[in-house]
Amino acid sequence: LDDMLEDLKKAGVLNFEMEGATLSTLLRLYGKRFGMCAVVVAHRCTGEWNEDPEAEKAACLAGAEAVRILAGWDAAKKASGKKYYFPGL
Repeated sequence: LDDMLEDLKKAGVLNFEMEGATLSTLLRLYGKRFGMCAVVVAHRCTGEWNEDPEAEKAACLAGAEAVRILAGWDAAKKASGKKYYFPGL
């Protein structure tokens, strides 16, 4: 792990997560949508951990807002009767 972290630092990588790509791939294989909100919990280089409950709360709120927006887009797509829907951003 130490060699990998050093290689990532040299490559300019600032953050990595370990589950999102796997979940995204599996859900896509089953035709499902996938989204993810991540919170930095572990500073892998220093061994420090973020135990601030507000960080987790912020990620949960962001995820809930994303679901609300997607539900609105789904409803608008259904109402349009079109196969594809491109909401204004």
